[in-house]
Amino acid sequence: MLIAVLVAAALTVMAARAMRPRFPDARVPTDRELPEWVERHQSLAKAGRAGGFDVAVFGDSITAAWERHRDVWADRVTGRPTVFFGVNGDYTNHLLWRLDHGELDGPPPRLVVLLIGINNFRIDEVVGDEKAAIYRWTWQAPTAAAFVGVPTNGKVPGARGITFHIYDADGRIKREESFWDCATAVRDLGLPVDPTAVAKIPARV
Repeated sequence: MLIAVLVAAALTVMAARAMRPRFPDARVPTDRELPEWVERHQSLAKAGRAGGFDVAVFGDSITAAWERHRDVWADRVTGRPTVFFGVNGDYTNHLLWRLDHGELDGPPPRLVVLLIGINNFRIDEVVGDEKAAIYRWTWQAPTAAAFVGVPTNGKVPGARGITFHIYDADGRIKREESFWDCATAVRDLGLPVDPTAVAKIPARV
């Protein structure tokens, strides 16, 4: 009986690790299905169709954070009315999908600013089942001139992390959390940082 249980457990782990990753090809437009993501996209599509701005800034959470400083952008950066189309956690393929579904359907802006791709990962391992899964991933930016404000000086910045998913009965993501090791990344770029002394847990994004 014990042997049968151990064999079943081993087969379950093997099957979980062989799961098809749910991180899609960055070149293929894909939506995220999260209710808050859909709501955010619908709000941005409405703003895009309404127009009334000269500059459109598209991207992920970095762009979304810039929205808090829209007046600074309008006064000191662009000099024109600016709308920010940033969504937390978006990959390149998610932005492609948003562009295909209304966020640029209104009057064309005079200038488009694009910052996307920092969330694109290489999936190293997947452990889980149809209810939940943990993804271990690696990220690199070979062409980046800086990483979190630190000059790369010819080095290739990168980070490692994990992402946790919980799925609903239809296989859609209903919860997503990511953790990554930023301290090691900036140490590798030359900063005098001891990753073991920065924090007991990785930074959350």
